[in-house]
Amino acid sequence: MRETKQDVLNDIAMMIGRRPYPVSVGSTELKAALTDINEALRLGLDPDVSKPELAEAIARRAELAWDLDCDSRHTPSGGGSTITLVGLQRLREAVRKLKHRLRA
Repeated sequence: MRETKQDVLNDIAMMIGRRPYPVSVGSTELKAALTDINEALRLGLDPDVSKPELAEAIARRAELAWDLDCDSRHTPSGGGSTITLVGLQRLREAVRKLKHRLRA
């Protein structure tokens, strides 16, 4: 069975001790998920940037790459501000790494 965006968001919410984030219409993740990661892990990132910018900043803080396939900014239509399943999976890995650093 293929992992969904909702599966990844549920994992992230559990890791940071928050309620699960529902995926909204069109499988779009909520910005609250990103701002909660920022707050829970005390990253101090600017919450007023776009979802892709905040997600990328979180991944980079964990020293992970944020590639063109992580969000929709570079699609022919400009794609709005959607984070892809690959991007959410990258965020989950970032949360794991950053949470581990907090405990160290």
